[in-house]
Amino acid sequence: DWISEFKNFGIVAGINNLFTTLLHMLVAIAQSCFGGLKSGYAIGIYFFVFLFFTILFLCAWVKRKRKKDETSGLALAMLGCDLAMLAAIIYMYSLHDGFRHLLIFIVAGELLAIGLSKGNYSKELITVLVLLVLFVIKGKDPVYFAVPYNEANESVITINKAQDIRNELEPFMQVSEDLSWDNTVDMVLMDSDDVSKDPVLIAWQYGYALPKGLAVNLCTSEFLIDNMDSLKSRYIMVMTNGTVEEALPETAEKFFGDENISIYKLR
Repeated sequence: DWISEFKNFGIVAGINNLFTTLLHMLVAIAQSCFGGLKSGYAIGIYFFVFLFFTILFLCAWVKRKRKKDETSGLALAMLGCDLAMLAAIIYMYSLHDGFRHLLIFIVAGELLAIGLSKGNYSKELITVLVLLVLFVIKGKDPVYFAVPYNEANESVITINKAQDIRNELEPFMQVSEDLSWDNTVDMVLMDSDDVSKDPVLIAWQYGYALPKGLAVNLCTSEFLIDNMDSLKSRYIMVMTNGTVEEALPETAEKFFGDENISIYKLR
């Protein structure tokens, strides 16, 4: 994409896109790292440890270069590999796709750090403790590859209420053992209770209340209304009294509803 920016819009636009993408991704990585330290968010943990080793090899290269240590080249090589991988993630991957590739760099960094220790393993002990805390203690949450539930003041429902709703939904939303549209839920992203009003973000936290094993398709209200006759998903989650709910066919079977969200069985 970033190469196409140069080809289609010129050098100035291409350079501007490079710096804009870099800034956006660095902010996203920083936010992920803080999330990992706080809640065990897997992407954040991987990036934090990866950046930890990147900074470690930068410091090792500077220190050994000053001392004219012949092992400075190894530290520089690992630093170069880390920066190349970071650039690839920023410009060729998304954070969710790229972070899985970091584990091999973390393992390689740990092995190389041991090789450069020269018998003094105090730094290695600290590193092992860091990895233990982040990967074993912080990473033990069952939502390891998922965004942690946020119970801040702006959350519509608590995690306990979401669990109560899930228990209520499980008898009605049966999960098939086979891969099929029966295991999917169309969820409207934004809607309003009047076509004359601007759409607002629905109470998306109710997605945590869906039974495990169901996939969620986030859709616009316009898409759902325009394609109501051809929707393949077995279930649909809509804003209560919203425009999508009004457009549902009479055959849709409602089995959950409150002041925020209504869930229907389409077929």
